[in-house]
Amino acid sequence: MTAAGKVDVKWASHFGSLHFPLLFLWHRLDAFRDLADGNPGLAFGVASFGVSQTHDPGTFLEIVDDLVRQRRRVIAVTLGFPADAVGILAKIHPAALTERRLALLRVGLSRPGIPDVLRHTRRIGASALEIVGNRRFADRVSTRFLAEVAETDLRVPRTAARLSDTLRVMEQFAPREIPEAFQTRASLAKYHWQFCRRVPADELRRTLGYRIPPCPIQIPPDAADVWEALDCAEKIVSEAFIQESCLADPGLCDEIVAGNVYFLRSTGRWTERVTFAITPDWGPSDRERIWILAHVEARRGRVPRPATVRAIKEFLRRVQDLAPSVAVSCYCPGTVGPY
Repeated sequence: MTAAGKVDVKWASHFGSLHFPLLFLWHRLDAFRDLADGNPGLAFGVASFGVSQTHDPGTFLEIVDDLVRQRRRVIAVTLGFPADAVGILAKIHPAALTERRLALLRVGLSRPGIPDVLRHTRRIGASALEIVGNRRFADRVSTRFLAEVAETDLRVPRTAARLSDTLRVMEQFAPREIPEAFQTRASLAKYHWQFCRRVPADELRRTLGYRIPPCPIQIPPDAADVWEALDCAEKIVSEAFIQESCLADPGLCDEIVAGNVYFLRSTGRWTERVTFAITPDWGPSDRERIWILAHVEARRGRVPRPATVRAIKEFLRRVQDLAPSVAVSCYCPGTVGPY
């Protein structure tokens, strides 16, 4: 291969796909070469349009030749884009261009606000194309986030993949914790660490495989909106994510199944939002077992307020019909609990 041929192949390899049609057009049509030099995104769209129309090389060449001789605004409209999208197509990094992402951009430009953001960026990368064309993603990011992402991840959509993983886990385990819109890449990274990376995937799979027994104490109906038992693996994982604790450890699930500990949470309606563990103990008569408070933690392992601990003790006495003199706690603030 000649030196010029190697340069041409290297140019075509910079695009995300359609390498051979692009190289074919580059060698055969001077008008296409001029278009590709000035607007790679529009040139890629023309090649994609030609491939979708025919598989015959001669007909393909005629279709593209007729199209590239038009004004660029006319070409954009023929490809299904708004006439004023020519400048946006020119900013797309060649490595981000694939037929699928071009279709996503076509959908994204029909949504209000997105074209204005993309017009004010210097470059548009792979992550931006993946986000703007997916309504589930686009509705969860701010314009600031989109503008920041547009000029990063030019070749590989790492931020879009991180956003997809974070939303998938949060929608399953903590839908109420999903923010109205991720404001920056840094805020997304924080949520991604909390919900996707802090708990190893193998531990998560093992924990979700446990069958958690029913709660050993009966929560009365009038207290169901204040206290809730973590009576299934999904609730345990959700609590671990939201409270940022190590509750999703499979070793703790072994203790729950063995009857050595059980976990509940406060909903935060009348007390602060905490997770607490109860453990079996002998009652006043030494012939019956009662459940006493073993440990309480607020989010990120913080020590709860004394009023919260008192409320939990009163709750345990009430549901087990215990006298005020009966000790229902072995919890000591500041100590490390079973989780």
